[in-house]
Amino acid sequence: MPPSAETRLFRFNHEAMRAEWNFLFPGVDAEQAEGAAAAAGREIDSLEKELSRFQPSSDLGRLAQLKAGESLSVGLATWDCLSLAQDVWRATHGGFDAAIAALYELWKNRSAADAPGPAEVAATRARCGSDKFELIPDGLRVRVLVDHLKFDLGALGKGYALDIVADLLRTHWDIHDSLLITGGGSTILASGRALNGEPWFVNAGPDGCPSTPLHDRAVSASGFIHQGAHIINPRTGVPVSTARTRAWAFAPTAALSDALSTAFLVMEPHEIDAFHALHPETSSLLAASAAR
Repeated sequence: MPPSAETRLFRFNHEAMRAEWNFLFPGVDAEQAEGAAAAAGREIDSLEKELSRFQPSSDLGRLAQLKAGESLSVGLATWDCLSLAQDVWRATHGGFDAAIAALYELWKNRSAADAPGPAEVAATRARCGSDKFELIPDGLRVRVLVDHLKFDLGALGKGYALDIVADLLRTHWDIHDSLLITGGGSTILASGRALNGEPWFVNAGPDGCPSTPLHDRAVSASGFIHQGAHIINPRTGVPVSTARTRAWAFAPTAALSDALSTAFLVMEPHEIDAFHALHPETSSLLAASAAR
């Protein structure tokens, strides 16, 4: 549809994966927009059933039941996410790790006075980590190397879902211009253009930063502004210091930006610079605590 002053912007909301999802479609008719939004919601609901660690019947729930040496065939979404998670784990030298759900459970609802000791942390770390599973392409099988390895795709799965939805919109609904948002803006994927051919603009970076144009690209934010120290450092097994309050990662896909924004809270600035030098398609912004 050629740009015009009458071009409309349709907005839709969806609730899934313990988050709100927002879909913005410019330059389409109402019937097309409504059908696409409904299809997007169904796709996200389907992915939640496969990827959620809180559902015992999901792939992650079934993997957590395996003993060392056992393997399981998983769905394509789980395979894609675990493949990317392991790649990012290697590329960030352990700054990101999707196989540390047991550490989250260890620290959940623990006060400073009740914090687990070094021995308890070390014992839990011994049964965590992306070096504790193998991906076997034949049959899309995942083999675990320790008993009851628990995965958490919360720092990657929502971004992956945005990527899948964007592909669905392009291939099945002929929608090439969209802005897809989840988690109140924690991950945003911009495809094509906004109204009348204008770029999509998003708020990313510390307070006072100008709006950032986003085109066929994603940005994710991780930090402690609202939830406190809730991110575990995979390298140490303890919560990340809140000295760095926020990290934004830009990448070609929402799944990658989602994972990197978490990793960048763990990594030192020189490590992040080295990562970008090797992966120039990515970039980042960091915000430090005022008290630091």
